[in-house]
Amino acid sequence: MADAKQYNAVTGFNPADAPGGSAGSEPPSKILSEDIRDLKHDLWAAFWGPGPNCPNFNSGTEADRRIGWNQDPDGVHGEATYKLNTNVNRNKLGGISGHPAASNSTNGAVATSSVSVTHPQDTTNPSSNDEVPVDFIATPDNNFNYPTTTGPAYFQIQALIARVNISILHTGHGSSSNATMPNLSTAGSYTKYDGSAASALTEDTGRVSKRHLDRISEEIEYLRADYSRANKLNKGDSSYHSENPFSGSVTTVGEWGSDRWGGNIYHPSGSGTDTGIQRCFTEMKMTFDNFSSLRYYFNQGSQLAWEGEDSNGSRAGDATWNTIHDHRVYFGANDPEYRTGSGNTGANSTQTNVSWVSANTGSYTVTDYCPRIHGIGDKTNAMIEGTGATSTDGRVITGMSSTSNISPGDMFRVHNSDSSFYPYAGEVKSVDSSSQITLRRKLRMGYTGAESSSFSDKDWVVCKWYRAGYLKGAGSLYGGGGDSGSVGDPSADDGYIYFDWALSVEPGTSGKIAVIMRSMADNSVNHMRMGDMNVHNWGPSQADSIGEFAAEAPGTLSFEWATAEDEWDGSANVRYEYRQRFATDV
Repeated sequence: MADAKQYNAVTGFNPADAPGGSAGSEPPSKILSEDIRDLKHDLWAAFWGPGPNCPNFNSGTEADRRIGWNQDPDGVHGEATYKLNTNVNRNKLGGISGHPAASNSTNGAVATSSVSVTHPQDTTNPSSNDEVPVDFIATPDNNFNYPTTTGPAYFQIQALIARVNISILHTGHGSSSNATMPNLSTAGSYTKYDGSAASALTEDTGRVSKRHLDRISEEIEYLRADYSRANKLNKGDSSYHSENPFSGSVTTVGEWGSDRWGGNIYHPSGSGTDTGIQRCFTEMKMTFDNFSSLRYYFNQGSQLAWEGEDSNGSRAGDATWNTIHDHRVYFGANDPEYRTGSGNTGANSTQTNVSWVSANTGSYTVTDYCPRIHGIGDKTNAMIEGTGATSTDGRVITGMSSTSNISPGDMFRVHNSDSSFYPYAGEVKSVDSSSQITLRRKLRMGYTGAESSSFSDKDWVVCKWYRAGYLKGAGSLYGGGGDSGSVGDPSADDGYIYFDWALSVEPGTSGKIAVIMRSMADNSVNHMRMGDMNVHNWGPSQADSIGEFAAEAPGTLSFEWATAEDEWDGSANVRYEYRQRFATDV
């Protein structure tokens, strides 16, 4: 993981020549500029800086990729703002740069630390051993908020406090019941530690309090100790979090499921028509300019959010499926969060007779289970890149540089000469040779779904699907469950909503990378026909900028066409594996 803790608590804060109180009345240890540099190093290496150098989705380890908020060491305001220094929370940190150490050097991650801390420092001591204390107030050098000569580094300490407080508010995680630290005085001296005014020098004015420094360290280490904290977003406060209106809303286009199953308590005779439409699904894609943008978006606690809406159908099964759909689920750098209903706060919860399953199980499985976005980088062959893709019909792909490790069900993506932002995508049906694959149907362009008929010598990417988890309805919803002759899982479960995702470097886009999410409602267990539409909504749940914290913007959300709902049978497209794609209203 990132560099180990550097700061060690000082044992005193009143050197013999300090004003206020009797000389040497407290332990003589001095707070030095070195102590402040150690705190800056710890904050930067723990989460405030860019984290280990992980240029690719599979660089280092998942733990390495989860570290870092990528904040500017100089702050987010202009120099004029900092020179005026009218706000105690607007203090330039400065004097720090570089990546902390990665856990290993896998796929190009930097395994050795290169963090550099240059301020504050004692430039008056020829021995450069920083033995001159920094206990006293001094005017900032050149009107900036940190001195480069000996002094207390008052503004540097406040810069640290401001950033630590922002971190507590942003994540909703602090060591003392999420309480923030008291600020230092804006009048050129310190308040008492509890934030109240000091009336005499003996009450912590004019001196650096070790309690401030120790508390800064405590809060940094508290967040660093568990990256589910550092990657957390405080969705309970709109000052630090926002959710845009769901911009990816899709619905089924008609009835789905079947009422011909003989074990169905509502149709015991098995009468009715087998529609063969049992898994209605949708795909959404969020595209980032590069992996760094994707990484920091999720590291800051931002997420992709899914929300289901009710059906207004009149069939017996509609109301019970509404129970499963009545959830909101969040996906990101931490394990998925799920909420009953449309609220975005509170503990993970589901409706009665609905549970969340953290596994690659059920009646429809994918390559593997992976609940966190950065974990995909640890999966073998999660993304395979190649060249030379050629096709005369948009379905049989020849000329591929390699087909090793490609499997049926994988997603194939190829450069689109007409739209660099939206590659063509399709689902692999078979691997025919070392240079040829066949897709289930013609490639289609992201967002529009326009088909591709022919192309020559194009760059391509193959990605694998991973299960992030799923909602599972218990048998009591329908009063039954599958039997030994039913399709899918024969256990007493009455339906699922699966959530799968993949990462793809988009071919022909100069390094753009996409998170592709898929939700799939699976009714094959009970074969109950649904009489009306269910809506699946997708959108960003994102951090907001505050103080010295700059939030990473979400990527571009669009509809996606990777998964096939039908396949070519030689003369026409026919329904594949009981799938029905949701109509789009992006």
